[in-house]
Amino acid sequence: MSGRLGLAVGSQHYTLGFHNTATLGTIAAAAACARLVHATERQTAVILGIAATQSAGLRAQFGSDVKPLHAGLAAQTAVIATQLTLAGFHGQPDNVLDSFLSTYCAGQQQPEKLISGWGAPWRIISPGLEFKPYPTCGGTHSAADAARALRQEWLQTGNARMY
Repeated sequence: MSGRLGLAVGSQHYTLGFHNTATLGTIAAAAACARLVHATERQTAVILGIAATQSAGLRAQFGSDVKPLHAGLAAQTAVIATQLTLAGFHGQPDNVLDSFLSTYCAGQQQPEKLISGWGAPWRIISPGLEFKPYPTCGGTHSAADAARALRQEWLQTGNARMY
C-alpha cells in the first residue's frame, strides 16, 4: 500500500518537505490494521480517515531523534485509528484519500496510480525490498564500505599509531 501511495503522491510530496515514512506509512499501516481485524468496507474507510487526519512528518527533522520516531508514530496512529473505529468512534469515511492526496501533493497527485496494475506485480516484489547494511542514510553506504575495506586491509593492531 505504501508503494502505491508513493506512486500516487509522486515526488512533489517529498519536495514539499514531507517525510513519506510518516505520512504514507501511517495510511499503509492503517490499511494493514484494517485488514488484520477484518474491518468492513465502511470501517476501513473510517480507519483510513482517522489515520489520514493524523499523518504528519517533516523532512526538516532528518538528522534528529524525531526522524526514526516518525515510523513509530505511523504505527501507533494506525493502531489507535483501528481501536477507535472498532469501539464505535465515527469519522468521515467519504473522499478521505482524495482529500489526503490533494492536501499533501499541491495538485500533483495521480490517484489512478493507486489501483492501476494492482497486484501485477505487487510492489513488494517489483521493485522489491532493499535492506540497508548500515543504520544510516543510503548515501553514506559507499563511504562505510570503503572504511570497512580499509580497516580490513590496512588496520592491524601493530600498525595503528596515536598522534
